[in-house]
Amino acid sequence: MSVISPQDLFDAEFLTSLERLHITARRVARGGRHAEQRSRDLGSGIEFRDFRPYVPGDDFRGIDWTIYRRLGRVFLRLFEELEDLPVYMLPDISQSMYLESPPRAIAGLRCALGLTSIALNQHDSVGLFPFADTLRVCGCDEQV
Repeated sequence: MSVISPQDLFDAEFLTSLERLHITARRVARGGRHAEQRSRDLGSGIEFRDFRPYVPGDDFRGIDWTIYRRLGRVFLRLFEELEDLPVYMLPDISQSMYLESPPRAIAGLRCALGLTSIALNQHDSVGLFPFADTLRVCGCDEQV
């Protein structure tokens, strides 16, 4: 198995080309951390989204008292929530990825690096799990 140097993966031109890219999710899991992915959840975010009539049990802090003064009806202000998109990368680093010259592992690892870089620029969480015969968690010596 040949060794891949950091220069093979971290080309400055490649990394600068990633800065203008971003990942957009169609759906974001509920309960994530706040980041840049739009969620379908409406709550206490920063960006105003809509109004809806008050229902008993709703939070009083969301009531728009200006509308109540004008119309005499109670409405809630709804705001758009932004959540993070968890990204899990599983690059293949098995022996078969190193048989050709240049190794296919370089393309796979550059792809994983690119997607990881884009996700981190968006403040999303990233997990890196390279695998070959066994699955390993980066930064740990124990096998999963």
